[in-house]
Amino acid sequence: IAPDKIMLLRGNHEDTLVSGDLGNYGSTSFRAQCRNLFGPILGEDVWNKASNAFASLPLTGSIDHKIFCTHGGLPRYLGGPDKRLAELSREDFPRFLSFFQVPEDETPEQQRLRQMGTDTCWADPADDERMLDQFGFGANPRGQGVILFGSEAVDHFLDTYGYEMILD
Repeated sequence: IAPDKIMLLRGNHEDTLVSGDLGNYGSTSFRAQCRNLFGPILGEDVWNKASNAFASLPLTGSIDHKIFCTHGGLPRYLGGPDKRLAELSREDFPRFLSFFQVPEDETPEQQRLRQMGTDTCWADPADDERMLDQFGFGANPRGQGVILFGSEAVDHFLDTYGYEMILD
């Protein structure tokens, strides 16, 4: 409709772990909706094709290089040179169907990129920052591999990349 004005970002509901979860979401899951609408065989094919399309959606966006856009939050920072946006912008950034289905032969680089994707889709702002690390990140009660981020993380990110605000 307006490709220069509208951008869809990937979020946690586009992860096959969520969209295909028949156990927790039952008939309201996207997978079940596809099966109900198109029948079990074609519905499964539609869900798989949609999941592949979701995996190709960008994880982050920028509005006039003033507003950083993400569904979940900031990718964690561990110190040293801050290359997070360069990594997320790589042409060869992997397209993960699910951030939580880890292949046995995953390399350390793939694991790092997977974690960055997980962070942008699943991270939450911290209500209580006392348990965050020196960079403003900490464990999230939502589960293993999911993080919280606080004001230190936000301030560092905004200062490093020149953004004025974050929209999530």
